[in-house]
Amino acid sequence: MPKDLPAPRSAGPRRRRLPPEQRRTEIVDTAGRLIATHGIRSLTLRSVADELSITTGLISHYFASIDDLVTEGFAHASTNSLDAWQAHARVAPTPLGQLRRLLDYRRHRIEFPVPLLWVDGWQASYGDPRMRDEVVRQMTYAQTIVTAIITEGVAAEQFSTDDAYVSASRILAAAHAVTIQAVLQNDEEFFRIADFVLATAEQELGLPPHALENRGDQ
Repeated sequence: MPKDLPAPRSAGPRRRRLPPEQRRTEIVDTAGRLIATHGIRSLTLRSVADELSITTGLISHYFASIDDLVTEGFAHASTNSLDAWQAHARVAPTPLGQLRRLLDYRRHRIEFPVPLLWVDGWQASYGDPRMRDEVVRQMTYAQTIVTAIITEGVAAEQFSTDDAYVSASRILAAAHAVTIQAVLQNDEEFFRIADFVLATAEQELGLPPHALENRGDQ
């Protein structure tokens, strides 16, 4: 009688085969999510590979260095963050309501917890020209979002400013300073400082005090 054949060895879970462009997009998306959650310095080829159940060699096929992956991952994460920020603001029917939602730090503290992403990007930009270019590109996108809302508010006679772009720059400068505090301070300290951004925006746009405070109707 024939001898019993040995049981076939398990090959383990098989990696999905994806078209190159889809695989690259998946890698960038995963890198961006890890950066937004854990910070730039925690990102490695191994962390991305483990998340996707692929080899580090496969990632290296698409990215020559970890710095290249960090830059694209940061771009992906920050663009998604700003897209969500803008969409959150545009729910309101008026420019005043939109700016109020845009600067609602108390709500953002819970729903858009991404200040570490920006602090990481600013720090990384000092030693990497490509990262610096990407950080500037993302900051320009934020500037565009705020400037557009201010411009619409001026046209609707809700805001008063001679230069929407300059006003947006000053408001964002205050917001960037508060971003650092968001990483370092507890809620009580942070909220006291965050109110400075609202006061800056109100003064810049000719609004009465507390006009941009969350009123629960936006």
